[in-house]
Amino acid sequence: MIDELLCRVTETNTVYYHHDGLGSTVALTDSTGNVVESYTYDVYGQPSILSTTYHLLPTSSVTNRFLFTGREYLAEL
Repeated sequence: MIDELLCRVTETNTVYYHHDGLGSTVALTDSTGNVVESYTYDVYGQPSILSTTYHLLPTSSVTNRFLFTGREYLAEL
């Protein structure tokens, strides 16, 4: 995809985006390749955020905003 995110660099870390065929973010990995978070979506694009131990998280632990089809997710909408 033309606008696909590859990574996000902050002062403390770098995370790499992994996408499915729709461009949705399915996982974030750190610089050593370890999964930081993973994501699943229902049929309407509502995300479920999973920890490294596959427990549901209420919000992203790394403040990832780009989810279904690679677009910014706004929970309040």
